[in-house]
Parts: sequence; structure tokens; C-alpha cells
Amino acid sequence: MTQDENEIRKLLDIFQEGYVKRDTGYIEKFMEIYSKTDSSLIIGTNQQEVHRGLEGAKELFINDWNEWGDVDYNLETKDITVKGDMAWVFMDAEVKMKFPAEFINKGVVGMMKGVLEDEEISDRAKILDMLTYSALSLVEQSKGDIFECPIRVSLILTKEDEKWVIQHMHFSYPNTLFPSVRLGNWKKI
Repeated sequence: MTQDENEIRKLLDIFQEGYVKRDTGYIEKFMEIYSKTDSSLIIGTNQQEVHRGLEGAKELFINDWNEWGDVDYNLETKDITVKGDMAWVFMDAEVKMKFPAEFINKGVVGMMKGVLEDEEISDRAKILDMLTYSALSLVEQSKGDIFECPIRVSLILTKEDEKWVIQHMHFSYPNTLFPSVRLGNWKKI
């Protein structure tokens, strides 16, 4: 194992520790492993979750620690490749969240209200969306309040002042079904 790989492993340990502690008072220390450049980028699991720069990264991490579930990065699955002053890492993780039925129902009703108010969506598409949201919420509620989901994490690291830092991150849920978001004429069906 090279010195660079050892340093990257230490960075990943700090990364895991931040998600275990979930202490927003730790954010400044935690951000030492993140790039100071405005071109840094994090892509989260949510469609609107794209954060640039140090302040965007802080926002995402604090939100994750406050709102997301418990995340366990499986550092045993990590795959580290180093080429000069760049490195990339892939690892599996699991997120465990609690969503009581009341929470799911409130979210589904909110989505339905949004669909009903959207004048660009045809009546047929509104009905189909509401059926989909209803069925999905009932299926998920039948599985219990605890959601344990696999996630994938890709990191691109660069050296800043001779120290490895995270330049780019991408979180994703592996999906074996149809994509949950579609583009195209779905509003008109």
C-alpha cells in the first residue's frame, strides 16, 4: 500500500466519523477533508441535490447529519485508484432511516396536492401519478417504519497544499426497477 493510499484511507475514516458523530459543531474540522475550491461538487441522491463549493458542501453535510438516516460507509468495499495528484474512490454504504406511516402519508398528500395544482399535467396523468404515489406509500408502509437502503458513493480527490481532499462526490441509490423520475411527455398522457 502506498503512502497516498494510506492518506486516503485516513481521509475516509474521518469521512465515516463525521457521519457517525452527526455533530454539526464538528463541521469545521470535518471540512478540512474537503476542497476549498469553488469548482468542488457534490451530487446527492435527491434530484435537486447539487452543491458547489465549500459552503454548498457544508450545507449538504449538515443537512445529512440532521435529516438523513444513519449512514454506514462500508470501507471494506472501497476501491482506491491514484494517478499523480488525482485519485478516485468507490465504496458501498447503507443508510438506515425511520419513516413512520404518518410521515409517509403527509409526504404523499403533499405530492398529490402539487400534482393537482400543476396545470401542465393532464387529468389522466394526475390520476396515474396519484395512483402511483398511493400504491407506493401503502407498499412501503407495509414493510415497517425502518428503511434500510444500499447506496453507492464515488469520490474524486485532488491534492491541495500536498494534502488529499475531496473535490467531487456522487451519491446514488442502485435501482433495479424503472427509474423514479422520467423525462418526456408523461404530463400529457
